[in-house]
Amino acid sequence: MSGERLTMELSNTVIHTQDLERACRFYEEKLGLSCVYKDRGLRYFAFMPQQGRPQRLIVREVNKNEQFIPTQFRGPCASWLSYDIEADWAELKRRGVDVDAIIALGLGAVGFCLRDPDGNECAVVQFVPE
Repeated sequence: MSGERLTMELSNTVIHTQDLERACRFYEEKLGLSCVYKDRGLRYFAFMPQQGRPQRLIVREVNKNEQFIPTQFRGPCASWLSYDIEADWAELKRRGVDVDAIIALGLGAVGFCLRDPDGNECAVVQFVPE
């Protein structure tokens, strides 16, 4: 590709929920995210990692007439980069988060899935030197 380099980066990942308040508690208490914006009229909350990175996780409550389908890892999902996958897995497990076993993902990565109270799957990945 030729031309100017893009200056954009990924900003938001959206996850749907059936219960906005329950989801808020999960992402704050279990995953340590900070809720930076609440809009109950539009029924969504925005979270940022405590490190203040610009990426945000948007949790949007589905309408009562919308079909709710949990996000699966093989489809669009949120993912976290870990620098100590075993410690993060153990701490999430201790906090009562539903986590899968750590597996090799290929291309020098290991990871696991976790599920929020709505069954949305999120990935936690660490790239390890070969």
